[in-house]
Amino acid sequence: MLKFKEVNHSFYTTLETYIDDKKVGRVDFDYNKYFDELKLIMVYVEKPYRRQKIATQMLKYLQDKYGDIIWNGKTKDGESLYKSFYSHLK
Repeated sequence: MLKFKEVNHSFYTTLETYIDDKKVGRVDFDYNKYFDELKLIMVYVEKPYRRQKIATQMLKYLQDKYGDIIWNGKTKDGESLYKSFYSHLK
C-alpha cells in the first residue's frame, strides 16, 4: 500500500511516495491558492517500481485533493503518462 507525504519547500511542494517506509517516487508541483491551480514540475518513480501505476496513483491523489492538474512541457515518458492518466475519460 502506498503512503503519501507532502513536503513544502519555498517555491514548490513535493509529494513523496512510500512503500514500506521506502521512498519509491515523487511529484514536484506548484499549487497556487489564489488561482486554485496545480502545475506539475516533475514526476519521478524509482526504476524498480516503474510500470506499476505508482505515478498514476500519485497524480490521482493530487487531483482528488487539489482538482485539475496543469501539465507543462511533457517529456516522451510524460506524454505516455498523460495519455494513460486521462484514457478513462474517453
